[in-house]
Amino acid sequence: MKKRKTDVQERYGDAIIYPVVEQFLLFTFAGMVFDCGELGIYVAIGAAAFWTSVIVLVLRNPGVPKKWDMIYIRVGLLVVTVLGHLTATYLWELWASGRLGYPDWMYDLWIACV
Repeated sequence: MKKRKTDVQERYGDAIIYPVVEQFLLFTFAGMVFDCGELGIYVAIGAAAFWTSVIVLVLRNPGVPKKWDMIYIRVGLLVVTVLGHLTATYLWELWASGRLGYPDWMYDLWIACV
């Protein structure tokens, strides 16, 4: 007996293959960089944010996917990961340079730990 694919799998299945392969390659290359896992953490956070957004897209419109939904699913992983890395790096530089300042709770936590 032949199994029948679900409607969601038929509509989104081809688009899901690309980010799965892309995620595998990103994790492979991030794991090859000798930076104590920093790039791997950025890739993992970007992948988690991307797959959460894909789940929201699929649950929001399981019937007929829009053109931009399919484009986002196919190329969004790399975009989300790169933008997340750039944003996190920029905010870290602002915070570390003192221009962003320490939040009070972070200062209290630092004093409690030291």
